[in-house]
Amino acid sequence: MNINDKIRLYREDHQLSQEEMATKLSMSTKGYAKIERGETRVNFERLEQILDVLNADIYELLNYGENGKIYISAGDNNSNTNSNIF
Repeated sequence: MNINDKIRLYREDHQLSQEEMATKLSMSTKGYAKIERGETRVNFERLEQILDVLNADIYELLNYGENGKIYISAGDNNSNTNSNIF
């Protein structure tokens, strides 16, 4: 399961709408929806903001819904260079 899927499921479990999340993150609903659809990659700063809204830590979200390895991608949305930590 990708991080965007986990964010969506975690949000739904907390009974928040995309509009509520977008408002709390000071972004447009369309912009937030792109995160959940995986059309926009989530940088670490935005992920921290999402975690604050959901009152969760990174381990809860990354482990949400599955058992297995955790993959973290470091880089920006406009770069094709990533370093993965496994």
